[in-house]
Amino acid sequence: MVAAEADHCNGNRFDSIGLATRGGGVIFAAMERVVILKDEYATEQAGRLLGARARPGDVFALTGDLGAGKTRFAQALSRGLDVDDVEPVCSPTFAIIHVHSGRIEFYHVDLYRLDSEDDLVEIGLEEYLYGQGVCAVEWFDRFVGVWPDCTVEIRLDFVAGESDIRQMTVRTSHVGTVARVEAWLDLLDEGEKTPR
Repeated sequence: MVAAEADHCNGNRFDSIGLATRGGGVIFAAMERVVILKDEYATEQAGRLLGARARPGDVFALTGDLGAGKTRFAQALSRGLDVDDVEPVCSPTFAIIHVHSGRIEFYHVDLYRLDSEDDLVEIGLEEYLYGQGVCAVEWFDRFVGVWPDCTVEIRLDFVAGESDIRQMTVRTSHVGTVARVEAWLDLLDEGEKTPR
């Protein structure tokens, strides 16, 4: 992609190092919603349902503490995208980026080991953020100035005193994404009302 080319989210232009930036590097939430995931099954269901509704170009920023479930969520997301089971979805901490084939190509990225925005350019992150696959990026909050406008942040946090329960906070500032994210979260709410 040429640096002057508009991104697929909203027509923003890339800055001098080739990444779309946000004012002050902060996501201003047009929508924010908190969901309690009561166990591993609920986390699996959340990711799988999101993957089933994902579209080419979607970017999901997975944030939260170490061990809170970012990779687990990405694995479930991949199942919703019908990623081939032959390629196990595991943490790309050392490879940085894993690409998986599915209904839509799935880009799983882990920024934990990167130190600077120059590193993001070096690994070609722009290709994945503005590509035609679905991109899930763990530790995206380390580089808040590079969020595409259409990014959906999914933050997983531990709930004090509960080893299996997670608080999932979902935010997006992209008007075109809000309705789809709300519909996904409504499905999760409905799932809580039906027995397993």
